[in-house]
Amino acid sequence: MEILKKSREPKQARSRERVERVLAAASALIAEKGCAGLKVGELAEAADVTVSSIYQYFDNKAGVIMALAQRHLDANRQALEEAFATPPRTAEELAETTTRLIEFYYDLYRNDPVVRDIWTGAASDKALVDLEARDTEMSVALVFEGSKHLFQPRHHGAVRRALLLIIQFADVAVETAVAADPKESRKMMDEAQSMLSACWDAAITPLLLRSDRG
Repeated sequence: MEILKKSREPKQARSRERVERVLAAASALIAEKGCAGLKVGELAEAADVTVSSIYQYFDNKAGVIMALAQRHLDANRQALEEAFATPPRTAEELAETTTRLIEFYYDLYRNDPVVRDIWTGAASDKALVDLEARDTEMSVALVFEGSKHLFQPRHHGAVRRALLLIIQFADVAVETAVAADPKESRKMMDEAQSMLSACWDAAITPLLLRSDRG
């Protein structure tokens, strides 16, 4: 899915700068009023551009939100790629890397009201649901490619399925913990990590090469 209009993707520095102003202004307004409170006219005023300028690059308000969502997912994927730039040598390293990434996502959701608001409303937006689903598939593929040497080849299909389920469980756990009262959020996240560790032991450990089972 195209985030910016294909025929109007900014190629000149001035156009790119205008798009950046629009997205920065949208982030500020969403942080203050939420996605539901974002209005194109107010966005144009905050970004110091005309409404027609916004429609040069985005189909509508939803397109602006989609662009911000894509940037969030791109940041997540960059963190994932960096984490697996050096493939884990052992199953223990793989588990530790996964735990660190979950904590990274938790901190991001907790500290960024824009990210939190966008994905809180994602369930009612099919485009955002589809965007997140594609991102999850890419995340599973990246983790699998970076760690498949730790697993028995005949179990590679099962490994992919297990990673998909664990990543989805982790996403729900993070969103649930972040939405909780701040005093309970950390406790919930610690409990979620324990549950995910149990899922890991049940679904991942049996598929490892015997030398990596510990």
